Amino acid sequence: MTGSIEVAVALIIKDNRVLLTQRAENSHQGGLWEFPGGKLEAGETPPQALIRECLEELGIHISRYRSLLRIRHQYGGMEVFLHVFRVDAYTGTAQGMEQQPLQWVEIEQIKDWPLPAADAPILKYLQLPDVVVITPDCEGEPTKLLSGMEKTLQSGYSCVYLRQPQLPGDQYVTLAQQAYALCQNYSAQLILCVDVEQMADFPDAGLHLTARQLMAMKKRPVSSQIMLSASCHNAEELQQAQNTGVDWALLSPLKATRSHPQAVAMGWQKFSKLVDGATIPVFALGGLSPQDLPNAQKNAAYGLAGISGFWQT
Repeated sequence: MTGSIEVAVALIIKDNRVLLTQRAENSHQGGLWEFPGGKLEAGETPPQALIRECLEELGIHISRYRSLLRIRHQYGGMEVFLHVFRVDAYTGTAQGMEQQPLQWVEIEQIKDWPLPAADAPILKYLQLPDVVVITPDCEGEPTKLLSGMEKTLQSGYSCVYLRQPQLPGDQYVTLAQQAYALCQNYSAQLILCVDVEQMADFPDAGLHLTARQLMAMKKRPVSSQIMLSASCHNAEELQQAQNTGVDWALLSPLKATRSHPQAVAMGWQKFSKLVDGATIPVFALGGLSPQDLPNAQKNAAYGLAGISGFWQT
């Protein structure tokens, strides 16, 4: 096969399980399991294809969805461009309208299923939360910070970015070791700002790049097994994040904040324009609270990030 095709892909999640369908044995990649979806028809947009395919293939009516990421993959001479959507609401009961087998699979087990190679990048995004909580300045009291982190994890948040730019490197690493152990106890994701070589000491943690570090990168600094994020503030930085293989980005400032009073807030209109067409999930950051999540997702954000609106004391 040669040429290029565009495909709308649906991530349908229920009770920590994601829906898979099995490809017909006589088709390309026959017998493999995949996320529901199908090719865009002539003149069709990706959202239109998503809605049509879910109705034709599964018998469900999509009522709410959000764009997650876009993936390009080569199968020999054939380029496949996947438009991946997270389906947040639908009516009806999913069933194999084309007699194809269906299976609800635990998210933690999805990596063990035989999937097409093009679907592989989707797996890490199934682990992404809606909210990334950023730590406040520890103010020389790491014990107090760790106590706040534990309360934050107990409140239900599952991803914490340990941001402490004022700490010397050795003190940051010591704090990171304690925070890492705490997050392991709560099965939570910890995001760190450390040297690439130090990531070996934190095998389940993610690495975060400042905007300055990001713009100095010529290629992805860590393997695909490590979740890589970056701070962005404009179109150039967001494009650099995509070019260097960053997995997701923080885009700020959405609103004015006490921590960065000199920064010019972009607002939802500019945010949405910057994120439109992005190939990676983008979290909105700056002056936000949990109540902003629905509006954020309506404006192309994957989720929210913040300090004061989410940190528990």
